[in-house]
Amino acid sequence: MQVHHYLTFPHGGAAIAAKRLHVELLKLNLDSRFIFSLNERGPVAIEAAQQLDQGPIKFPGWPWPISRWLEKHQNRRIRRLYERHLAPRSLNIETFSMAEQLTTAHPNSGDSKAHVTHLHWISYMADYPTFFDGIDPQCPLVWTLHDMNPFTGGCHFNDGCHRFQTGCGNCPQVQSPSEFDVSRSSFEVKQKIFSRFRRLAVVAPSAWMLDLARRSGVWPRWTQFEQIPYGLDLEVFSYQEKTSARNQLQLPTDCTIVGFGADQLSNPRKGFAELIRAFGQCQSRSRLQALIFGGGELDAKELGLDKVHSLGFVTDERLQATAYAACDFFVVPSREDNQPQMALEAMACGTPVIGSSVGGIPEVVLHGETGWLFDPATSNSLSDAIDNLAQDPELRQLLASNAMRKIAENHSSPQQAKKYSDLYADL
Repeated sequence: MQVHHYLTFPHGGAAIAAKRLHVELLKLNLDSRFIFSLNERGPVAIEAAQQLDQGPIKFPGWPWPISRWLEKHQNRRIRRLYERHLAPRSLNIETFSMAEQLTTAHPNSGDSKAHVTHLHWISYMADYPTFFDGIDPQCPLVWTLHDMNPFTGGCHFNDGCHRFQTGCGNCPQVQSPSEFDVSRSSFEVKQKIFSRFRRLAVVAPSAWMLDLARRSGVWPRWTQFEQIPYGLDLEVFSYQEKTSARNQLQLPTDCTIVGFGADQLSNPRKGFAELIRAFGQCQSRSRLQALIFGGGELDAKELGLDKVHSLGFVTDERLQATAYAACDFFVVPSREDNQPQMALEAMACGTPVIGSSVGGIPEVVLHGETGWLFDPATSNSLSDAIDNLAQDPELRQLLASNAMRKIAENHSSPQQAKKYSDLYADL
């Protein structure tokens, strides 16, 4: 069975999840292909990886003067939508992406044809009308939801808006919203295209995301919905003795280290502004130090701590595992999130997680059992959680033990790959 995975970037959270699945499917002797379009971070060391070129939108099959007129007309229309609704948006807020683009990648450019097309995060890679024209509608289509964009008019997280249930329009996340703004046009494009596929499965790692997807009017009535949690290589993400891990990273052994990170720390949805405020309210902050990895920088003065250790982007999974093991606990302060892989990774390494009680986080971080939840809407809730874990090593040990057991039971890569393989065969 040949499976083509499509995603925009070979890096970032969605790409990490897709790569882990792809590698495990290869172990099951499936002919899995990892196909991406845009790359900003250097060589891609992934087996069976392929990069697709992007080019302008074309209208083949028409005489040249007509196709050229169609291209210009389409480009003008897309530019107007972008300039009116999206261009004025701040770069520091959550991503919003249109279904129609000025350029696109074209699938199935290889010699052989996929038996299953598996989509991941394809924003900015795909102009929906021309991208999906390259996929045989008789080919089963599987879409893993790493965020909400596939079933909304453009937002990647809805921030409490439920217009995606009725077709979008008047979008609170765009400039100059109207009933027929870019969110409505993108929603209708998606709705029309998805109706072509008679074998369509939508998969989400969290029950929270799957429930939202079911409510969207973008899917045809025969769509199949499945929950398959993210999987990890539990030989890599596993327990390490804390002192040894700290020595490897040249970290102090006589303090409490709090870990956190994100692909972009500046993204407000990730909640680091709330974390900074919480550190300022912590009674135990005098003995806290921070270990940060991901994109962006936060200094000790900004956090109100004596010392901050920053690893930057860490692509080596064994080094990631050592970093998690070096922490006394890890904080995931997101305002909205699906199933944060950093939480799973930390838990697998025996590091308890403090997580916000939003999205899919409470499905993994069980309060007082596998971690500690805080209410982001309640003042001092996060600082109290940090103080509780900082001051109680026995509680941390109990949570860590339960967390490792939960990850082993529900989040191994072989479990995930087997569930997807069965889904492919069923479709």
